[in-house]
Amino acid sequence: MTNVHTIFAFDTADSSMGRFFDNALLDLLHYFNSRVPKQSYYQAVANDFDRAFIENIISSLNEKPFLFIAYSHGETTAIICRDDYNKVVIAKGINCYLLANSFVYTFCCEIGKELGEHLVAQNAMTFIGYDKKVGYIPNYEQEFIDCANFAVKEFLTGNTIGEALEKSKKYHNQIRDTIKDPLAKITISSNKNSMVLFGNSKLVINDFI
Repeated sequence: MTNVHTIFAFDTADSSMGRFFDNALLDLLHYFNSRVPKQSYYQAVANDFDRAFIENIISSLNEKPFLFIAYSHGETTAIICRDDYNKVVIAKGINCYLLANSFVYTFCCEIGKELGEHLVAQNAMTFIGYDKKVGYIPNYEQEFIDCANFAVKEFLTGNTIGEALEKSKKYHNQIRDTIKDPLAKITISSNKNSMVLFGNSKLVINDFI
């Protein structure tokens, strides 16, 4: 697979979830490295998890289809940096138009309530995210990373976006059933039930080549 342009925007310096975001990114990069050339993806992490930096990258790519994958904190209308609530990265009424031609895949609280549909209205091709709070249990970090990353991996293997989401929900159930901790079970189920998709569910990875 060649010429798939991807932006990874991960708030790896976050004080509460930075380690989880960082390990989730490493897991995805390991998967991408066997499928997407290194020169085709861009990282906005740590101090570069910044609106201006991300806008500059997007502006260089958005004439053609691309993937935008963001793991950070969120609220109903914006992807934010929790350690600085004034640090908005992507927000309704500010810069959503830049994500036209993109597949937006996120692990951020609540942006599926409003921002996701707005991004599609601003010509994003598809959005997957969460319409409620999303989280993880540290003792089961890898299991939660596997769940968070599952749909995008399935999409890379050739499934449609809609198929990838449905397989991800089934995978959440499988993982939940292997875990004994009640809070971890509840959290995985809550994450699964909060996943939403807006836009074109029929797209496949070849549409981004």
